[in-house]
Formats: sequence, structure tokens, C-alpha cells
Amino acid sequence: MLERLFDLSNVPFRNSIFRSVLPWEWLNEVIGFLNKKSLSMPWDVQELGSGIFVDPECSIHPTAIIEGPCYISKNVEIGPFCLIREGCLLLDACHLGHCVEVKHSILMPGATCGHRNYIGDSVIGRNVNFGDGSSIANMRADHDPDKTIQVEWNGKYCDTQLSKFGAIVGDGCSIGCRSTLNPGTVLGKDCLILCNVSVKGTHPPNTQFASPEAVVMQRKRV
Repeated sequence: MLERLFDLSNVPFRNSIFRSVLPWEWLNEVIGFLNKKSLSMPWDVQELGSGIFVDPECSIHPTAIIEGPCYISKNVEIGPFCLIREGCLLLDACHLGHCVEVKHSILMPGATCGHRNYIGDSVIGRNVNFGDGSSIANMRADHDPDKTIQVEWNGKYCDTQLSKFGAIVGDGCSIGCRSTLNPGTVLGKDCLILCNVSVKGTHPPNTQFASPEAVVMQRKRV
């Protein structure tokens, strides 16, 4: 299943954070790993306090807010008024544009959230692109405290045992403007979601999603 989602070659922390075959378990590892006092980081990574580990080759706009623990790798760009909340792993060359919020999530190398996106409790693959206003819902709409997020995995439904879990988005996916991924969504590599679409469930690589065509009619004047 993982090979239909991610290329994990040359990913840092491969034998720690990414050792499980279940991606939602990677999220459980991030905060604990970053909080370890014996943490082994690349020699040039700086700790800015509160477990905020930043590569000197990243770019962070002065209006951005960063909460620890988190890890921000080289060539990452964080734009104006972004909010990076605890438990984030932003790997090489990720790009976060204007007003992006990321919470307890992993962004693989080259992932892009261009404008006004929310990414919560999710795993985002290499070179994924989120269009303007697209987002991930990470909690059931009914807010039922007794129900956790279910994920269809290898043809069976698995209980993540998480009350908050967003989506698993495979490498190369493109999420159109103002589209939403519902809790527990899994997208294989290179899926395309057009604008204004709500997606749920597990889908194979190279799936395309589109809303029904808009109805075109003569406007009635009053």
C-alpha cells in the first residue's frame, strides 16, 4: 500500500518516525521524537527554543508564527502570516504561501500550500500542490467524542484510534482551489482534484475528481 502513496527513499528519520507501515502512526511519532533530549539532528540545524529545529537554509517570513516542537528542513519557504503549530515536520523545499496553517502534520519534500490553506493531522506526499483555499478537515462534523476516524486500508476499514485525523495524500497529487479532503481520506499518487470538490474515502493512483457540471440557464430578471 505504501508504494502507491509515497517514495520514502532518502527521507530523513526513515528508521524512527517512518518505521511503521501505517502513515497515521507516523504522526504519533513526531512529537515524541522531537522532544527527545538525545535527538540526533544534522550538525548545522539550529534550535530556536521550545523544540523548534530549523535548518539555516530555510526562509521564514517575520510575520509567521512557529510553535514547537517542529522540524523545518533546508530550502523550506514559509510566507507571510503562516501559523506552524506543534508536531510539524516540514521536509526539504516545502513551500507555504500566504496565511497557511499547518498543525501536527508531515509535509514531504517539495509539497506546496500556496494560499490560505489548512493542513491538520495529515501526511502530505512529495510535490503535492494545494490550490488557493483548499483544506483538510481533521475532525468529524458531528464532533462525537466517542467516535474515532476510520480509514480504508488494504481493502479493510482500520480504526486510527484518533479523534482528529485528516488525510493521507500521495506524491504528486494536485488539490484544486477551495476543495476539501474529509477526515480519513487517502489519495494514491498523482490524483487530481478539480475546484470546489469534497472528497472522502480511499482512492487509487491517478484518480480524477470533479464536481457535477454547473447548470447554465437564462437569468430571469425581476
